[in-house]
Amino acid sequence: MKNLLRQILAKGEIALGMKCASSPALVEIMGYAGLDFVAIDMEHGPLGFEIVEQMIRAAEVSQITPLVRVPRNDPSDIQHALDSGAQGVIVPHVMKRADAERVVEACRYPPQGRRGTCPRVRAGHYGLLNAKDYYAEANREVQAIILVEDPEALDRIDDILSTPGLDIVYIGLADLSQSMGFPGQGLNAPEIRNALNAVCEASVLHQISVMSVAYPNPGPTTIRMLVEMGIQIINLTADVMVFAFACQQFVRMKGHIRSELQPTFKGGRSDGI
Repeated sequence: MKNLLRQILAKGEIALGMKCASSPALVEIMGYAGLDFVAIDMEHGPLGFEIVEQMIRAAEVSQITPLVRVPRNDPSDIQHALDSGAQGVIVPHVMKRADAERVVEACRYPPQGRRGTCPRVRAGHYGLLNAKDYYAEANREVQAIILVEDPEALDRIDDILSTPGLDIVYIGLADLSQSMGFPGQGLNAPEIRNALNAVCEASVLHQISVMSVAYPNPGPTTIRMLVEMGIQIINLTADVMVFAFACQQFVRMKGHIRSELQPTFKGGRSDGI
């Protein structure tokens, strides 16, 4: 399957997506709504690989690129995600070049990497694809994505981004804000914006695409700021936050109804029946 996110980036366009840690139905809705990618989150949610595979299927049906955020930098986790059909993996807490090299190796079949070889996995159409063609296409299409979210990584960012085969660096603003001493501030903190700019400058030198999250406020102003910094891939928010915001709006509407509108009926019955 062709990686639609890779095609968007090749055209120099901005890609918008969301994080999902709940259900295949929401992944499908994101795709039908027109988002470009979904980041299926196994790090901050209770998802197992069986439900992740169903979420990837939902992404394929609705033509949205499925990325899987694995819980750790572990070749086995990465292989499970890719064998299930993920078009990219997001690996947390990459702090040095050796960490990035480990990610790339796990994403690529030999000779480019060390990904375990099996043509009968779901991504290979259960053995119905020509094995040689499948391995070659997987090496071309799969995206190796590292999360930079620690001060140690910022100190070594040029060395990390020089890793051959690395596709995208994802700047995790929530973790980075916390670890740098600015909890919850994200782009509101000048120090975080400076760190973001430093990563973007290094990414240009090494021709690495940059991804980040619209944090703390996923509105037009934040998105514009990210784009002007040079960030091409924007994670808008998470599925649960969209639902939480919608619930708040309904509760506000309830307050308006109770304060300004008078009911024409009264509850209960007065006849004792």
